[in-house]
Amino acid sequence: MVPGIDVAALTDRLAGALVRDRPVVVWCGFLAGATALLSQLEAYGAHRPLVVADGIGTGPLPPPGSCEVLVLDLPPVSTLSEQVRREGRLVGAPPPEALAAVEAYDPQSHAVVLAGPFTTARHVGGRPVLDGRLPAWEALEDKTLADELCDAAGVPRPPSAVVPAEETTLRAAAAGLDDGDGTVWAGDASVGMNGGADLVRRVGAGVEPAAVAAFLAGHCRRVRVAPFVEGIPCSIHGLVTPDGVAVLRPVEMVILRGPEPDRFTFSGAATWWDPPESDREMMRSHGRAMGAELAARVGFRGGFSLDGVLGRDGFVATEVNTRFTGGLALLARTLPDLPIALVQAALVSGVDLGVDATALEARLLPVTDAHRGGGAVAVSTAVHPEATVSVGVVDDEGHSLRVAGDGEASRGTVELGPAAPGGLVRLAPGDGLVPTGRSVAPYAVGALALADELWGTGFGPLQAATQVR
Repeated sequence: MVPGIDVAALTDRLAGALVRDRPVVVWCGFLAGATALLSQLEAYGAHRPLVVADGIGTGPLPPPGSCEVLVLDLPPVSTLSEQVRREGRLVGAPPPEALAAVEAYDPQSHAVVLAGPFTTARHVGGRPVLDGRLPAWEALEDKTLADELCDAAGVPRPPSAVVPAEETTLRAAAAGLDDGDGTVWAGDASVGMNGGADLVRRVGAGVEPAAVAAFLAGHCRRVRVAPFVEGIPCSIHGLVTPDGVAVLRPVEMVILRGPEPDRFTFSGAATWWDPPESDREMMRSHGRAMGAELAARVGFRGGFSLDGVLGRDGFVATEVNTRFTGGLALLARTLPDLPIALVQAALVSGVDLGVDATALEARLLPVTDAHRGGGAVAVSTAVHPEATVSVGVVDDEGHSLRVAGDGEASRGTVELGPAAPGGLVRLAPGDGLVPTGRSVAPYAVGALALADELWGTGFGPLQAATQVR
C-alpha cells in the first residue's frame, strides 16, 4: 500500500456517497460493456441495477439475474462516432420505452445514473447523472481547437493551419506544410464529437485531394491541416482533481494504415510499449500542463487524454480528449482494487475524494507500470455477426497469427462479435505474446489479417506505424 491513500477507505467513502443502498441506472452503448461495472456495483452495495443499452455488443454478458435489462431497438449506424454521439443524445432525451423502464425500475426517483463519458446530460427523468461531462468540457474536444490548447499549456505540436473545409484552401494549406511525407487533415466537431480517425485523412502520394476535401466538406466546416509525423501514436492520460493533476504512464494508440492510402484504422490501445525514459517523463510533464490548462479554462475535472505521436524529434500533440477515454479505461483494468468508476463520478459530480492528486498518482503509476494490458479492436462493416465467436491463436515468425492447433497452447484470442456498424474484431493477447516494452500494433495487423481469412471482415492489407526513436 502506498502511504497517503487507503484504497479500502476510499472505496467505502465513495460507495457510500454515490451508490450504496441506491438504485442505479447504467446507460451504455452495449450490454457487454456493462458486465464488469455491474460486478463492481454489487460489491459497492448498490441495488440490483437497470441497464439500458443500445445493443448487445461483443464479449461476456452480465450473468442472468444480475440486473434488469432494456436493449433499445435502434437503426444501424455506419461509424463508432455516430454510435457514441447517439448514445450521448439518448441519455439527454430518452426514448419513451427507456424512460418508462426507468420509471418502472425506480418509481420513487431515488436512483442515480452512470452513463459513461459521452453524455452532457445531467439528469434522466429527474435522476442525477454522476459521470459524463459538462458541455464546456465537450466543446474543447474539437480537433481544430487542439493547437490553441497546446500553445496555452506549452505543449509541443506540429505546425498546422485551420482552414475552411474547401478544396482550394485545403490544397494551399497542405502545400505550405507538407515536408515530404504528406499531410494529415482532421475535421472539426460541426456534427458532434468524432473519434476513431473517422474524420482524419492522410493526403499524399496516391491520394486525390479533391475527394478528401469533398468528404470532409460533407461533415464539417473547418479542417486542421498538419504535416504527417512518422512514429508511434500514443497518449498520456491524467485525472484532474480540485488540487492538481494525477498523471499516468504513456499508452500506445494502435493506429494502423491502409489499405486505402488516405485512411487510418483505429485499433484500440495497449500499455506494453515503453518510450525512452526521457520521452516518458517529458510526455508526463506535458500531460500535467494540459490538465492544469483544462482546469483553469473550464473548471475541468476527471479523466482526459493528450494524444500525439512520438516522432524523430520527440513527442508532438495532435488532439485533446476531454473525457474518460478508452485508454483510461484500459489503465483502470490493471487496478482491480481501485474504484476508478467511482473516482471519475466523484470528480465530475463534485464529491470530495478525500485524496489529493499526488497521493492518487503515487497509487496509480507504479501499478499501471507493473501490469501491462490492452490489445487491439477494429470495426468491420463487411460482416454483421449475431453472436461472438472466438479462436485461440499463436504467433509465427514475425507478428503473424494463426489458429492454435490441436494440443498447442494458445497465446491469446481473436474474437468477432456484434457492433453497431457491423462486426467488432478483438485481439486479447495472452501471457508472453507481446514482450514488455514492445508495440502491440504489428500483432494487431496479424489479428486483423487472420480475421479477414476466417470471417471475411474485409480489412485488407494494413501496416503498423514505424518506431523511429
